[in-house]
Amino acid sequence: MWYYWLLAIVALIVMLLYIPLPFELEYQLDTNADIKKLKFKIAHITVVSSKKKKKPKPKKEKSADPNKKKGFRAFMDAISRVKNIMKELKPDIARMLGYLRKKIDCRLLRIHLEAGFDDAAKTGIAAGAAYGAVYGAAAMVYNTVGVKDMDINVRPNFTQSGVRLYIKSIFTISIAHIIRVVFMLLGMYRKAKRV
Repeated sequence: MWYYWLLAIVALIVMLLYIPLPFELEYQLDTNADIKKLKFKIAHITVVSSKKKKKPKPKKEKSADPNKKKGFRAFMDAISRVKNIMKELKPDIARMLGYLRKKIDCRLLRIHLEAGFDDAAKTGIAAGAAYGAVYGAAAMVYNTVGVKDMDINVRPNFTQSGVRLYIKSIFTISIAHIIRVVFMLLGMYRKAKRV
């Protein structure tokens, strides 16, 4: 008699692993207001919720050290590093996206980004780079799994320096497929660390 219960429990676990569940991710960053929020829900149950309001740091005097990277140069160096990493990870990303093509469904993808620096030229260049990166990532998601509701807005802020970012996405996928993707991502992380 006990083996019927064991068989029922095993069947329930297997069924739970393969039932598609909605995963919702919401992230908000505002450097001017020192706000950073992250919320992650699985099946409408909040799993992670963090709300940080940073204490304002005392402003330091500007140093004339040319070797110290700040602001725009650091931003452009970060983009260069991301380009090199993406070049190395291109086959791994293609394999992961091929796996996800039929396993995942995207209900909502919303990205709002507003960035500004103290110089208008730097703001324009950074906004163009961010525009390409955000729309490139959104196109990759759209071409891979399709998106039912997409709202992308990237714009420069010439009047104020700082970054405001809002991301919200809702994906539907089963836990078994997530486990497989996590192992793929760990392999990519190790490879990216070597780069």
